[in-house]
Amino acid sequence: MSIFGKKKQYPGLPEGDYDLVLRCSICNGEQVVCTKDKATGELQELYMVTDQDDLERFCEANGIQAEMIKKVY
Repeated sequence: MSIFGKKKQYPGLPEGDYDLVLRCSICNGEQVVCTKDKATGELQELYMVTDQDDLERFCEANGIQAEMIKKVY
């Protein structure tokens, strides 16, 4: 174990019919990867992104491309 804590764990993607979106706040710049249900439009938060490298590591861990994630404000 490192003196700086545990290694960051990236959540897996859930099953179902959804789109991946990156919800971006225009006030404070916060970004959260969410699933958006295609039928209801409901968002479910998965992972808070702190920088572009963090988003790329999330995508790599789940086998997706960052270009597939749409931004919503």
